[in-house]
Amino acid sequence: MTPLIFGGGFSYNGLHYSLSIGLIADSNGTSGILITPEIGIGTPGAGLFARGLYGAGDNTFDTLVGLGFSSSLSLGRFSSSVSFPLYQGSGCDAKGEYETLGSYPPVFELGYGLGRSQLTGTIGNSFQYGRNTTLGDIGNSVGSSFYEFFH
Repeated sequence: MTPLIFGGGFSYNGLHYSLSIGLIADSNGTSGILITPEIGIGTPGAGLFARGLYGAGDNTFDTLVGLGFSSSLSLGRFSSSVSFPLYQGSGCDAKGEYETLGSYPPVFELGYGLGRSQLTGTIGNSFQYGRNTTLGDIGNSVGSSFYEFFH
């Protein structure tokens, strides 16, 4: 993934509130904007940030949509976060059907922050805006053309 995340947050009476906007492009060619409001706990302070994001494992644009847990640390101008996007699944065994809840691989963010040093733990819900596959479609067309030309 090659995204950029911009946002900010503040803590009041031990509760932390934040909002981020991410410009996301994944390795499948899917791109779009993610808007993520979060609420949780945090040390006193407030700040703004701009970070780069790296999704470990098989994370894609679509795995980042929905609920997830996040922990952030900012020290001076250094700003970081690790998030765990959640998924809900189902299964079946001898006792019948059941629901499961799990996490995709972690997502790491590193970047620049302005404001007071803080430590937070939040739960957020990402919404997608403008999801498209234009980059992937172009990549497939170019790749197919090269393949046909050389084979």
